[in-house]
Amino acid sequence: MRRLCLALTLAAVHAFVFAGCDSTEITPFGFNPFNGDDAVFSLYGTLDAGTDVQAVRVAALRTSVDRPATADEARLPLRVFSRRVGAADSVEWIQRVAEVDDGVFASFFETSRVAPRARDTYTLRLAREDGQTATATTTVPPPPTFEVGAVRFEADRVVLPVVVTSAFPVTGIEVVYRLATLQFNGNPYPLSYAVPTPEGDRYVLDLDLTADALQLRDEEPLLALEPSIPTNEVQLRVRVAAEPLPDPNTVAGSTFDNAVGWWIGTVAASFVLPFDRAVFNPGGFCEHPEDPLCLPCAKKDPRPRCESS
Repeated sequence: MRRLCLALTLAAVHAFVFAGCDSTEITPFGFNPFNGDDAVFSLYGTLDAGTDVQAVRVAALRTSVDRPATADEARLPLRVFSRRVGAADSVEWIQRVAEVDDGVFASFFETSRVAPRARDTYTLRLAREDGQTATATTTVPPPPTFEVGAVRFEADRVVLPVVVTSAFPVTGIEVVYRLATLQFNGNPYPLSYAVPTPEGDRYVLDLDLTADALQLRDEEPLLALEPSIPTNEVQLRVRVAAEPLPDPNTVAGSTFDNAVGWWIGTVAASFVLPFDRAVFNPGGFCEHPEDPLCLPCAKKDPRPRCESS
């Protein structure tokens, strides 16, 4: 009978780490999420306000640890429950095994029955078959606020300064473009921005509202043959977390009692930038024309512009 330790992990950018081996016999590829001196696996995830499905993922912390090679090996002798503080009933999360990178199978615990809101507090409880338990409690932070400054027209770009204010750590910034092109057909095209160093609870961000910025940040030009990029909408999306997110590849930053690992509340807020010809046209963007094959309002396009619908 093999002894394995296991810590738990969430699928995104977020993590919970369970620890180490004790004297309990564990089935092959099973794990002991409770305190020990050798953390091998981790369970990481976030309590995400705004998503339809909450999830945590179990994964090995070390490349030297054998990974489950089949779905049966990845299934864990563990039950996961959550409860909103102040509510009477708990919700049991469902274990799902799926094939992930490189043909390795991983175990996820998920539920669509939990819909956290800002400032809600939840407890996650892990229960092993032998009766041992561990818990973590987190609160979903309030969403950030936005303050939009005056547009700057620079030599080669159009810049929109935005100040994001949050008393909680900003963990992700995206600018989402909805492009009216044959390639994207109005689907969102997100670009991630580095989180700037905060000035107190303020994050000052300069958004580059030029079509060239999309092309330069993509592996291939979005529209190699078109001189401008029609767009329907530009949206700023900022995510904050109740506390800084630990590195999922370490055992630091535990939020559990009787276990090594973390579960942290997060929330995202969005701000839609209104389409302003005076701003976006110089940046090489266009409003979605009535005829999607018509390419209007490009700063480098000498042809007459089309009327937008």
